Amino acid sequence: VFSNNNNPDNSNNTTRLRRNEILKLNGSIPRSIIINSNSSMTTTGSVEINLNPTLVKISSTVYITGTAKGVSNCFEMIRKSVYMMTDLFQSYRIIIYYHPIDGPAFQHWQTIDPNVILIVEDPTLFERSPYKTEVLTVARNKLLSSVLEDMKLKNVQSNNSYMILMDLDDRNFGPRMRPMNMPLFANVMKDSDKWDSISFNREMYYDIWALRYSRFDANVWAFGLDSFALVKIIRRDISRILDESKKIGEPYVPVLSAFNGLAIYKLHKTLDCEYAARCIEFRSPCRGGDCEHVAFHRCMREKHQAKIVIHADYLFTEIPKPKPSLLEQVQKRLIGYLSRVRFGSGLMLGLEPESFPYYLSYAVLLILAAYLCRRYRPCCRR
Repeated sequence: VFSNNNNPDNSNNTTRLRRNEILKLNGSIPRSIIINSNSSMTTTGSVEINLNPTLVKISSTVYITGTAKGVSNCFEMIRKSVYMMTDLFQSYRIIIYYHPIDGPAFQHWQTIDPNVILIVEDPTLFERSPYKTEVLTVARNKLLSSVLEDMKLKNVQSNNSYMILMDLDDRNFGPRMRPMNMPLFANVMKDSDKWDSISFNREMYYDIWALRYSRFDANVWAFGLDSFALVKIIRRDISRILDESKKIGEPYVPVLSAFNGLAIYKLHKTLDCEYAARCIEFRSPCRGGDCEHVAFHRCMREKHQAKIVIHADYLFTEIPKPKPSLLEQVQKRLIGYLSRVRFGSGLMLGLEPESFPYYLSYAVLLILAAYLCRRYRPCCRR
């Protein structure tokens, strides 16, 4: 428990209230997630959130960290989600590693909230490190070192602190994403004795590269063309394991490594560990290295005997896409057809997508499809 003297949130509730009032005036945060001492049960979208600080405050410091690039279309959702998480804790810091193109939005955020710390990406980093995993390794290590530096500066104890690492992108906060499942988040923090690092399931578990578990502990992209089929096999397997664990009431599934867009860490279990993109698997050399999360989680297990788990429930869910109409399905198939069909020895029908022959061929086939649908209307209805 922190006193006002060493609390990174400084004046605590006063700072939060001032921050929320500024955001409310700017139209950046809905009334349903404004935090004050009189708050009670509130609904944001389809997610019920308990906003009573006397009931949900955790006597800990949380460091919310994330990497961002080109997030203008989801910036407000990011900010709202971050504050829904921070208001469960006694004190917080927000550390963002961002690309210069997002500078104005994040810099404005920093002027509103003094607990926001910004790290700007070196624009030449991609030129020196062409592989994305190497760039992310640099970013995540800078976030981690910034957390440790701030802990020393604020005299924050690591055994009473958490770090939340997120990818600030469309997969988590895009226009088609629902608000975070905050009841699940609160329950996970309540059951913190069951994990040292925890990530979450998805409707489609996408982060197979960072996943290692008892049935498969190897770099999935080290198998050449077989890797694509292997990804599908592992996705089905881990989804089945998580679904079965959820059905029997044991949602905390132990693994060797997992991320999937967001993970929560007990900070004292991350000491003397860092992210690395090195590839140490048994198969052929993996171009571009291994996933940076694997080395980090391996270090946590070996040095601190960390319990790394996946929760079988969804923290993020997507708004279902509307079923495409018959015309949209025909258009999609025609575009795919025009891009690859060939005649004779190399004569290609589908030229460049912006060319006149492309659109002319597309129009002819579309008219033909409409004629067939009109002639065989009962068949089209089926």
